[in-house]
Amino acid sequence: MKDQEHQQQHFRDKWQRREEKIQQIVSEKNNTIQSLCENVEDLASRGNKIQEKYNTLNRRQQEESFNRMETGRWLPMEESRVLADFERIRTQMRTWAKSAAVKNIAALQDIEEEQHASLMASLSRVAVVENNQLPGGLSTPKGPSLLLNALLAHDVYTSLFQTPFFFLNDNLEYGPTGDGLDVPLNKIYGLALASNVEDAHIWRSQTLRLLLPPPQVENTDGEKSLHQWTKGMIAKVAELHASRFAASSARHLIDANTANIKRLNSIYQEAALVAYMLWTRRTAMRLVTLSDMGSPTFDVDDSRFKPHTMVHPDDHDDKLKGRHITLIVHPLLQVYGTDQGRDYDKVRVWVPAEAWFDTK
Repeated sequence: MKDQEHQQQHFRDKWQRREEKIQQIVSEKNNTIQSLCENVEDLASRGNKIQEKYNTLNRRQQEESFNRMETGRWLPMEESRVLADFERIRTQMRTWAKSAAVKNIAALQDIEEEQHASLMASLSRVAVVENNQLPGGLSTPKGPSLLLNALLAHDVYTSLFQTPFFFLNDNLEYGPTGDGLDVPLNKIYGLALASNVEDAHIWRSQTLRLLLPPPQVENTDGEKSLHQWTKGMIAKVAELHASRFAASSARHLIDANTANIKRLNSIYQEAALVAYMLWTRRTAMRLVTLSDMGSPTFDVDDSRFKPHTMVHPDDHDDKLKGRHITLIVHPLLQVYGTDQGRDYDKVRVWVPAEAWFDTK
């Protein structure tokens, strides 16, 4: 009897140990399964992060590829080349004014009163005219060329560098201001600037790029035709501005001959092409003339101004600081923003205002 009870107890103990071992195995498997599930979740989370990083990198690569395609067609010129273009135009205007100007400013006294008043009104845009009299110091043999240079630079820059759609003002020959497509486009541009500066400049840039497709072998007939049309409009409007200037009150300062008029037209043609290409950039230009300056004073440390060559180099010291500028021979041209279409709150000088005043 005791042997039977002992045997039964042995079986119960053995069964209990087996159940405990089974439970232990099940528990270990459950723990393993839970750990594997956690690992799977962790791997899935890591996979999502890796996918996000890949998507971000892919988008960046696509954007960079697009930008390379964009700049491949419209690669902005280096700043040094832009400044060289401006300096070349400045030199051409100064050289032309020297050769084309009348030699004696006293000749202005012989023109009719109405014409004289019209000339003084034009000169007041570039010079401080008081009591219908020019600033002192201009009654020299170099006076006419200095005034003619100032009038020419003012007209070239206000005609071509003040508004981006200047080349569409092809009705100049029919009126004082014209009535071309430039008017509504400039109005739209102004409204857009008041809404979103960055988008407005990008729109202006893209519109002008669209209107002058770069010449490429794979260009469609439509692109080739549009390119020729836009170039023709730029040339036509430049010629109209040159003709208007030659016929304006500035004519009283010009020793008119065919060679002078031909060279005048070439100046407007080159300036118009330079202006158009600069307007295609994302940067924005702002022209500042004498009327925008109020009563400007000279400061050799002010990068917005540079002295005219007739202001003697030895006089560029502190004794001239604060002197009133009486003639702007060349207006100020500033540039805002970057070629990426940002930072329009930052300004730098592209063309300093060329200032003259009597140092005697």
